[in-house]
Amino acid sequence: MRPGVLVVGMLSAAIMLTGCGERKQYGMPAGSTVPVVSLKAITENPGAYQGREVMLKGNYGTYCCPADFSYKEGLDGVAVASQGFASPNLRRGQPITVYGVVRVGRAPEVEESSSGTSETAAPVYIEAKGVALR
Repeated sequence: MRPGVLVVGMLSAAIMLTGCGERKQYGMPAGSTVPVVSLKAITENPGAYQGREVMLKGNYGTYCCPADFSYKEGLDGVAVASQGFASPNLRRGQPITVYGVVRVGRAPEVEESSSGTSETAAPVYIEAKGVALR
């Protein structure tokens, strides 16, 4: 085998193993005791999760700004505020794991309709301590 072919093969393997330099972890990794929770469980009972550390396994939604992005599980979505690291600007739909603290807004959202106003659930968002690509 020629030395040039060997070098090219080794470089190709190194690039594939490193993901072309793409970072796999943003912020802090989650500890082994942090529970994996569905977004649906949080939005159905936000008070039970307020202030708790959780892991969410779903998909990257959209990039909002250097501090925010959206997270999706099927049709459900939530805003994520990055804490201590820049918000990742990934491909929409990319599988991710978010590690963070559940935060529930103080005032409920109010929706106006033709029959009057009605209160809906308080807004929920995640203060992300870390995001990992899956």
